[in-house]
Amino acid sequence: MLRQIAWQLPQFSETRLAEWGCSQRELTLLLGVFGHAGAQRGSAAGGVGFDEIPPHQRSLWAALFRGVLVSLSPRELFLRTGYALDELEAAIESWTGG
Repeated sequence: MLRQIAWQLPQFSETRLAEWGCSQRELTLLLGVFGHAGAQRGSAAGGVGFDEIPPHQRSLWAALFRGVLVSLSPRELFLRTGYALDELEAAIESWTGG
């Protein structure tokens, strides 16, 4: 589920990402860490999974994920990710530990 949210991040403007505490460059680096450099970049490189992301980086990821959730309607989230809003929220909470 977290990957489905992450795939949405490159669709947001640099201004919006900055509001969430992340520059476009940082986002590219973060997505590249787990071989997920964004749909437009077409990276097929292998990488780490979300469970391997260090705890000190999880707070930034959580802010980005929550930004996606509040920026899209529940219907749009479902169409883009295949998951309901409550499922996505639960996945973020479970991953971040609350």
